[in-house]
Amino acid sequence: MNKPRQIIKYVIADLLSAMFAWACFYIYRKVGIEAALYGSPVPFLPDKNFYLGITVLPIAWVAIYALVGTYNDIYRKSRLREFGLTMYVSVIGVIIIFSPSFWTMPSFLIKAITAFFSFCFFCILE
Repeated sequence: MNKPRQIIKYVIADLLSAMFAWACFYIYRKVGIEAALYGSPVPFLPDKNFYLGITVLPIAWVAIYALVGTYNDIYRKSRLREFGLTMYVSVIGVIIIFSPSFWTMPSFLIKAITAFFSFCFFCILE
């Protein structure tokens, strides 16, 4: 098989998975978490933060995966190693994404971090 083509397939799948995870998280954050926080329904309206996240975050996830070597040896993959690596990278990535705003609203952020980690981990795990 053509190795560069297979790597491109992996990268595209990871980009699409990260985009889907961000969209699910953003909708859940607006409809679920913020509605409970403010005590009234918050409509989901895509704004600049939604579009910024859906374009920048997938690229950041692929960069993180490339740094840890996910795309190096694509023909010799262990399911257990991939599972562990995906969990490790998801935890590190979520901490990096949410660390700047952790001290402002910690209770809100704990729910957001848990939700975002779940979406990222299970969507990117494929």
